[in-house]
Amino acid sequence: MAKKPAGENEAQLESAAPEGDVQGQQLRRMLKVLFAFIGIAIGVLGMVASIFFYFTVASAVGSMQEAVNTQLSAVNQAIGNADDMVAGVETSMSEVPPLTENLSTALNSTAAATGSISVSLSALADTLGGNPLLPVDTASIRSSASEMANASASFRASAESMGRLSSDVRGVQSDLAGVRANIANSRAALLSAREKIDSAFNSLRFSALLIALMFFFAFALLITYAVTTLL
Repeated sequence: MAKKPAGENEAQLESAAPEGDVQGQQLRRMLKVLFAFIGIAIGVLGMVASIFFYFTVASAVGSMQEAVNTQLSAVNQAIGNADDMVAGVETSMSEVPPLTENLSTALNSTAAATGSISVSLSALADTLGGNPLLPVDTASIRSSASEMANASASFRASAESMGRLSSDVRGVQSDLAGVRANIANSRAALLSAREKIDSAFNSLRFSALLIALMFFFAFALLITYAVTTLL
């Protein structure tokens, strides 16, 4: 077999080398385009997922806030009802001390009057009993005096009971005033807690927005980079 001239072999090598380079460049170009489109697809999906993430988190936060606020409103309503009940009892009891004090004064006056009558009857019985010229049965007079003395003691005991009742009612009024003060403090604490909870939920929404924006712009940059590789 005759050998080919050296010039012919070199020409074949020169013609074959550029064809391999072209194929390699086309392959790299295809891979580059493929990865670019994959990057664009991932970027678009990521941007959509970022938007979906924000609205999902915002909706969940809104639902939780609504549930918490509903419970707080129910507690606030219960506290308000309790305050109204205590205020009603306090108003009703405010009329008791003047009444019991007036009754105590009247009973003391009655006790003093019946005590004076008892003393007068006893003195009359002693006077009549010591006078032999007046044959009067003083037993009935002394019995009436004793009954008046017992009545006076009963009236005085009732007056003391009324006085203690008035004092007790005033003590209960003081306790009720303390209860209302505690209720007012509870309502103020509940209002403060609601404001803090609302602030916390707003912070959650803002944090979710920041996270969503961060990923949104990151995927947007990925799309931009993928597009620039096509140019």
